[in-house]
Amino acid sequence: MVITMLPADDEVKTVCLGAGGVLEGAKPGTVLIDMSSIAPHTSKQVDAEAQKKGVKFLDAPVSGGTTGAEKATLTIMVGGDKALLDEHMEILQAMGKTIYHVGDVGMGETVKMVNQMLVGINLAGIVEALVMGTKLGVAPEVLYKIIRASSGNSFMLDSRVPNFIFSGNFTQPGFAVDLLRKDLGLALESAKVSKIPLFMTAQAYQYFTRATAEGLGKKDMSVVIELLEKTAGVQVRGKAE
Repeated sequence: MVITMLPADDEVKTVCLGAGGVLEGAKPGTVLIDMSSIAPHTSKQVDAEAQKKGVKFLDAPVSGGTTGAEKATLTIMVGGDKALLDEHMEILQAMGKTIYHVGDVGMGETVKMVNQMLVGINLAGIVEALVMGTKLGVAPEVLYKIIRASSGNSFMLDSRVPNFIFSGNFTQPGFAVDLLRKDLGLALESAKVSKIPLFMTAQAYQYFTRATAEGLGKKDMSVVIELLEKTAGVQVRGKAE
């Protein structure tokens, strides 16, 4: 078995399909599980080439970030043959707590892409709301406490505000701006082909594109708040209770 988890489509193609890559040296019967977040069509391309070599393939992107990886609590979305997944479930359970079979090859990537759309949109909304409330005079700790107990609460609020935004430490392990920007871009590319208008996703993409252009691409995605803080002339810092 070979498991890959790489930044983007180009790296997956190089490692799996390129000279000296996985498929060049793989024997028939090898199982390749790619856990990268890439375009569904790239997973299908790798699968097609794998079949020519007698290699079995699953796409299995994850959600949960570095913390989930360290604690083996990742959510794993698997596309491909269910019997093949069942046969290797124990290996994936060493990394993830919740493992879903979501359909054929490429469907794991599709589900991950949809999840990332919500990550970007939600985070952009959190940034605007917190900067707005702070600018109008409400203490950031009060905003966080009340939103957590109200209908505006979300996983992103809980994972990003106390751990990154309140401390102002955007270099600790998290999920990089460049990676989320890449994921949002994949969604927009797929929407273009499918003729689906994605207004909110397009706006979120611009948030993270600006952050990348400002040299913040390697920092945690919540660093986008710094850009709006500078514009508004406030900082959203505090200590979560």
